Amino acid sequence: MKVDELVEWIAARRWFRSRTRARVGGEIASTVRVRDVDVQFVRVRYADGASEVYVVALSGDEDAFAHGFADVLLDAIRAGESFGALRTHRYGELPESEPGRVGTAEQTNTTILFGRQMIMKVYRKLEEGPNPEVEILRMLAGHPSLPAPQLLGEIELDGAAVAMVQTFVESRGDAWATTLQHLADYARDPSRLPAELARAAKLGAATAALHRALSVETEPFGDAERDGVVSRARENLDRLVRTLRTRGDLVPRDTRPAVDQLLARASELSGRLNRAASMSFATRRTRIHGDYHLGQVLVTPSDDFVIIDFEGEPARSLAERRAKSLPLRDVAGMLRSFDYAGVTALRAAAPDRDRKEAIDAWKLAVSRAFVDAWRAGVAGSAAAPASDEEARVLLDLYLVDKGIYEVAYELDHRPAWLAIPVEGLLSLLEA
Repeated sequence: MKVDELVEWIAARRWFRSRTRARVGGEIASTVRVRDVDVQFVRVRYADGASEVYVVALSGDEDAFAHGFADVLLDAIRAGESFGALRTHRYGELPESEPGRVGTAEQTNTTILFGRQMIMKVYRKLEEGPNPEVEILRMLAGHPSLPAPQLLGEIELDGAAVAMVQTFVESRGDAWATTLQHLADYARDPSRLPAELARAAKLGAATAALHRALSVETEPFGDAERDGVVSRARENLDRLVRTLRTRGDLVPRDTRPAVDQLLARASELSGRLNRAASMSFATRRTRIHGDYHLGQVLVTPSDDFVIIDFEGEPARSLAERRAKSLPLRDVAGMLRSFDYAGVTALRAAAPDRDRKEAIDAWKLAVSRAFVDAWRAGVAGSAAAPASDEEARVLLDLYLVDKGIYEVAYELDHRPAWLAIPVEGLLSLLEA
């Protein structure tokens, strides 16, 4: 396959990160031969001068990860075998397993399932530096009772993660799917609300347990860190406004009115970011999940929760994803996910005023239950907000920041979902 064809093939994949950027070609940055397959690291170049490197394993014209190549990589980790600059590391015992099969979930990476024993995640975008998911799973290794998988192995190229292997988690699916089912049941029978609140509180407690374990190393959230969060959010907002104005062709027709309304109120969003800009905070920074939502939580057969996918938000830089942040950022992510679930449940049913009022009540109630349980769980630890006032201001900051990120992400990856974060930001302005 010629380089130009390969770049176009990469750009058509679900895991490609930069659909809204103008491409100007590419090149093969390097090639590593692994048995009979060439692992190619393809540099995609953009008109703005930037570039990204993507990992592709080719066997003929097919992507070899879908055709058994992951089994070779798993055997290499198990045996401690490396291939030139492509090196393997083993952190636990890798059991014998069924041949790998590629998962069907929509993701920005490729996931291979090895029966019910292990999962391999291939990081399609190569980024220089330690991978935050691998780092966090190493941190959690000393807490076997925590609701998280166990890291078993890693493949890296000159310090950049190419893939990792972790234990398989037996589940009934993720909390996104189960929440939508619970919402459908609740919409038919609002007396189920106490059970919904109990689930949200249980998830809040599991989230708190994770944050307590990650808060062993902390740093101040000083004025410089505050200014960094606010300025990055402003820059992201400015970039988003420019993109929405210049790439209106990407906006679905039925979402255009909401997008126009958001553009007209962009200065109000900037004003919401200013609320935190003049305050000094005593709350501490720690490592966090970084991309926390219902899809990152598995529900076990016993209705417990297991938290997965610690790579961080894919559209953020590696430095941002590795940096310590405030646990409240994860809380904001989950609250936005409750909103996504509520809107999705409404879309799945015929328009009905009573149903909308019931689901709006659900969103408010489960959000409170989740936050209350989380606050109780982190109390007395470095993960806890320093005061109620700081909690309110910082949570609002991260809700706005998350909403800006979501609009940009959906525009790049799932335009059909764009209305959800756009309307979420508009709702924040009304709150």
